Amino acid sequence: MILRRGIVKQGAGVVDEEDWQAVDPFLDVNVRIAYPLFAMNDDLSIGGLAAKFDTSERAIRLYEDHGLLTPARRGNRRIYGIKEETRLKLILRGKRLGFSLEEIGEILSIYDMSRDETAQAALLISKIRRRRDSLKQQRADIDAILNELDAVEAECTDVLVAQADGVGEG
Repeated sequence: MILRRGIVKQGAGVVDEEDWQAVDPFLDVNVRIAYPLFAMNDDLSIGGLAAKFDTSERAIRLYEDHGLLTPARRGNRRIYGIKEETRLKLILRGKRLGFSLEEIGEILSIYDMSRDETAQAALLISKIRRRRDSLKQQRADIDAILNELDAVEAECTDVLVAQADGVGEG
């Protein structure tokens, strides 16, 4: 995920440099989602977050176990803010694109290690190209299997037709 610090208009106000701005690498690099660190009104429970993103609480816990989400805690209760919502959105998009949780974590953690967008973009491009190559190979394999199925079906059809012709003559 490409993340930046900066100023972005949010509604009628302006979010200052202490707020976070995320650029969504899975859709359009120009889509910016600002999430202020101080926003506590929109906090969700794990059930609320799961419902909002049509996923399960178990999946969210799995993402936590992999270090992809780190909710705040109030006692035993998990509290998910806008930052976690944004990360969950990106995790789910990454899963839809076929990335593993490890790959998604690597993409998300680049920001934690470096503010260098060049490294983030290069990593994402590399992963996208590998994923595309893998999908192209899978498509070629599926096409080969479909061709083989067509050939076997045609042979079986020929056998049935020949047997039907032989039965009718006898």
